[in-house]
Amino acid sequence: MAAIGEQMNRELVAVSFESFIKHYAPFQPSSEVVDKCLERLRTDGLVVPTTAGVDRFAGFQEPPSRQYTSKKVAYGHLSAICRSISQVAVDGRVVSCSLVQEPDTTTGSQNPEASHAIDGYFKPVTSTVPPPNSPEEEREDTADIAVNCEWMLPESDDDPVLRHGDAIHSRLNAVSAALHEMNNDPRRTHMYSTTIEDEAMCLWYWSRSHSAKSTAVDITNDVRSTVRALVSFLFANMVELGYDENIQRRLDPKDGRCYYVFRVGDRYFKSCRCIFEHRNTCISGRSTRVFKVVQVPSFDDITEEATASPMVLKDVWLDTGAKTEKEIQDAIFARLDTVARKLQDGQDLPHFAGLEDAEKRLLRDALRDENYKQHFLTIDCDTRGALSKSLLQDSRRPGSLFSPRASEAVPAKFAIGDTSRSQLRLPPDPPIQCPFPPRSFLAKYQYRVVFKEQCDALHDVDDSGNVFMAMKDCLLAVQLLFLAGWVHRDISSGNLLWDPKSKRGILSDLEYAKEFNTEGTGSSDPKTGTPAFMATEIISQRLILFSNLNLSSEDKKDAGRKPIIHNFQHDLESFFWLLLWILTTRISTRWTSRPDAQSHTVSREDDRL
Repeated sequence: MAAIGEQMNRELVAVSFESFIKHYAPFQPSSEVVDKCLERLRTDGLVVPTTAGVDRFAGFQEPPSRQYTSKKVAYGHLSAICRSISQVAVDGRVVSCSLVQEPDTTTGSQNPEASHAIDGYFKPVTSTVPPPNSPEEEREDTADIAVNCEWMLPESDDDPVLRHGDAIHSRLNAVSAALHEMNNDPRRTHMYSTTIEDEAMCLWYWSRSHSAKSTAVDITNDVRSTVRALVSFLFANMVELGYDENIQRRLDPKDGRCYYVFRVGDRYFKSCRCIFEHRNTCISGRSTRVFKVVQVPSFDDITEEATASPMVLKDVWLDTGAKTEKEIQDAIFARLDTVARKLQDGQDLPHFAGLEDAEKRLLRDALRDENYKQHFLTIDCDTRGALSKSLLQDSRRPGSLFSPRASEAVPAKFAIGDTSRSQLRLPPDPPIQCPFPPRSFLAKYQYRVVFKEQCDALHDVDDSGNVFMAMKDCLLAVQLLFLAGWVHRDISSGNLLWDPKSKRGILSDLEYAKEFNTEGTGSSDPKTGTPAFMATEIISQRLILFSNLNLSSEDKKDAGRKPIIHNFQHDLESFFWLLLWILTTRISTRWTSRPDAQSHTVSREDDRL
């Protein structure tokens, strides 16, 4: 979990509790709603006034560590509070969740490796999981954890440093649970957590753009804010809680298996299997998933049509403002059509300068009658989906929340209770030391695109002849991008494909493709390719080859300070590294010993990789 914490420190911001409720919470309960909930809690005896006339929870008259020794007993009062709040009528809303508390209980999952221990969670009133085929199969599923909860009940005489370590462990449990759930369930657009460290309650928001943490609220002192947070979870609808309404889980009665069904525009696709998914130790990012799918009539009718051909669906998160793969492909194709018309009109292209006649013929043939399209995937349909919340302007970087740091115990006065106790006082948060540029945390939107071709990634192709043929075809595709004035920027073994049906190579993943611009600038949310195949100048951000060989040493230094702009040569260099990887790590070889020689020779075993 330490690696998860280190990664999450880089993508987390802190905001005030009030700002969290207004901007990040599922919805913002009105003052009138909170008043009604407080009145109900008073009626049920769960909120009582002090002698000073201040509301207190009956079960939290003082910090839990002074009242209880059991975490289950201490925070069990929250369940009664939530049940009481759920009896309140809220205009335009219904109760969607209930609080389930099972401290240190391991959850079940349809994926046996996706289980983890949590203290509690807000569970949807109507399960998001299809009912089991038999009672023996019934168990709790991580898919029904709408909001995970972590409680930390310290011993009353705990050393402050020990308390801090327990708090870190509790936070790591919360983020690990959120990471598990978002990695294992493609329906999750975002997620929430609640942590309570003794009397201090914090709310957490997790998304593919960034994550946010609220400042702490004292549940023993600030009853109103506590109720406000609970109402926001209990009465939120499923979309507000982070469940994508365009994906549903359905049970196929034919085989008794559960499938994801995606809605793309007005069409529906049932997942047959997951081809690829990117799992990371942090929550933000593209979170690319690729599924083999087949079209079906609807969410409620997942019968495969007899004539339906399997296709491929890609699910990815893109930066706000970034073009979709279809928009990029359309722009490239339009530019290639323009180039083709110029050739038909007999115009000379500067791009052809220095090329041999055979290469020119190859490119001309590809541009004739839109033949170039066979070197790219055919997009059947696509759609934009959910949008993550934007970064709040008054947010700040909180420093290290998941790592121990030097601390000391000093006398401090408490707002309530015994002032003789010591409170942990930590030094100011150190500046975050990160090898990456400062993040701007752009909001992201979900994008799904369906391709007609079913292809194999280059690293999954066994036959060496097919591998080299695919590379040759994809190299032509990159040359076509050059004619269009675009660069791919992510050449790798996963983006070069082999189509076994048409026996040709196809260049995929145009998400990072960009129109070449010598005056371009770097991005504060840098895109990363596969390091093993990246051009040296890109991965080192240092200029090596200068187009003007007559530059003075001072001019070269000035040029080296400018951001490195990805160019066509960098795409070609990635091909070189990819070929080197194939030749050195994937060609099967065997050692043979000759009777007349002391040395050994390497020989090809067969033509398979």
